[in-house]
Amino acid sequence: MLIEKSNLDLIKIKETIEKDAIILDYLDFDLNDLKKKMVGENIFLILLKDEKNSLMVVPEDLLKIEMKEEFNIEKYFKKNSLPLLSSDLSLGDFFRMYGDQPSRYFGLCEKKVVLGYIDKEKLFKLYAQVDQENHRLITSILDNINDGVCIVDTNNRVKYWNKSAEKLYEVPRNKILNHPLTEFFPTPILPKVLKTEEGVKNVYNNPREKTHNLTSANPLYSNGILIGAISYDKDISEQIKITESLKATQSNLEVLKSELVHLGEQRHLFSHIVGKDPKWLEIVKITKMVAKASIPILISGESGTGKEVLARAIHVESERPGYFVPINCSAIPKDLFESELFGYESGAFSGASIGGKKGKFEFATKGTLFLDEIGDMPLEMQAKLLRVLEEGLVTPIGGNNSVKIDVRVIGASNKNLIELTKNGLFRKDLYYRLNGIGVELPPLRERSGDISLLALHFLKDYKSTYGYPRLSMPDEILGLLESYHWEGNIRELKNIIERMVILSKNHHLETISVDFLPDVIRNTVLSRQIGPMYSLNDLLEMTEKEAIHEALSKARTKAEAAKLLKIPRSTLYFKMDKYRIEGVSDN
Repeated sequence: MLIEKSNLDLIKIKETIEKDAIILDYLDFDLNDLKKKMVGENIFLILLKDEKNSLMVVPEDLLKIEMKEEFNIEKYFKKNSLPLLSSDLSLGDFFRMYGDQPSRYFGLCEKKVVLGYIDKEKLFKLYAQVDQENHRLITSILDNINDGVCIVDTNNRVKYWNKSAEKLYEVPRNKILNHPLTEFFPTPILPKVLKTEEGVKNVYNNPREKTHNLTSANPLYSNGILIGAISYDKDISEQIKITESLKATQSNLEVLKSELVHLGEQRHLFSHIVGKDPKWLEIVKITKMVAKASIPILISGESGTGKEVLARAIHVESERPGYFVPINCSAIPKDLFESELFGYESGAFSGASIGGKKGKFEFATKGTLFLDEIGDMPLEMQAKLLRVLEEGLVTPIGGNNSVKIDVRVIGASNKNLIELTKNGLFRKDLYYRLNGIGVELPPLRERSGDISLLALHFLKDYKSTYGYPRLSMPDEILGLLESYHWEGNIRELKNIIERMVILSKNHHLETISVDFLPDVIRNTVLSRQIGPMYSLNDLLEMTEKEAIHEALSKARTKAEAAKLLKIPRSTLYFKMDKYRIEGVSDN
């Protein structure tokens, strides 16, 4: 339990009284007699007093007195005496009244009777003991909480760094204490809190790969004066992992609720599909023309090319009153396929839910069923799916009655279904049944003119999502994006834009930095620009060395060089050591 120093202030000084002293009137002072007593009786102090004042005499004082040829105790007493203190005086009042006086000892009386003396140094130590005990207790408490805690002084030097902070940021306490926080983190929150004296709450941070945390920070005051700032970093990596897992396994009801929200959003209209590439515009034109028909559509293309986006637009344009129900065929275990698509009756198999469960076909009645990655559907399910498509009837597992359905089916695959049919991995009759209208989406690298359009479109979306409307993207980044070979297609581009928006917001930047692009993009583009003369590692090292030499030649200090390179100073030190580059001063 923390000890309040204010409680010490209330203690009466008589409770701290020292009694190991000879007490006598100053007129009874006898130098020779007192010297003998102090030696023989091991008495350390002599308290001289009259009715109002007191004087403490220690062995050193006796020696000084003895060395004087002429000594008058009355004059000495009047010159050096202090008032006798009342025993009712509290410690707090004592320090307010006499704390600045040089005297260490004070006499104490009660009802005009001298009781003894108090030692001011011992009382100081008592307060110091409370500080030490409270510090140990606070340190123990902070070291045993799950949040990473950092405390800095007004010069932004780290004064406290708990065990959770060590674990979260992988920075040992002994390395960071008494060092500026910016030596370890280029854009921390605490300097801003010190400058504005305003707290922040739950700012998202991604300090390391697969690590997520929320940071809150507040200024610290003592008697109304700013003395530093404190931050609390909550590791939410596990929560995000759980959330992602829950999203991946959400129930049918949650899927449908999500789809209702999607349907209410205008972004799934054909008019909001981004692109000006001729091939892409032709695909949009064809699918829009057939959207209101019931003919099946088969969309092929690499992963991330926008197959589901196009399917959603077709569904919205069709004006069918039912739901858009997506299924990822590659994510469903083989044994669960039939129950997912067709549903089951109560008690149909061990572990079946009481009351049974509707299948995705029933959910999608009068709507659209989107079968993504249909090339991964097991062969035995392909036969059952073909029968449902031809008959328009679904029979739940364990049921005797068929349910009539009215479902528009849109299939999609990133595999070559023709090749799969040749290898006996996909039914030819099902392929032709699904391929009423077949469209193949071009990969993003073949739509180079659309890359900037899509990047700016996603930027606009994520600026709104993360509440950071002032953010802009320089032409340099757009140029690098256009030069990159997009293996992950539109999905990869979208994820990278989201990443850069989050990092820009966390670093309080209004223009996205090139450093926020993944290394794979910068390195790939660089290797293409220079040519295949050297290995990629050689090219990177050459470029880094040249950039560092150039920055050091222009900067007066390493700190300035790091700013020119737009990297943390610690990274510059590492690179200089790696390449054995000498440079300017550390200041």
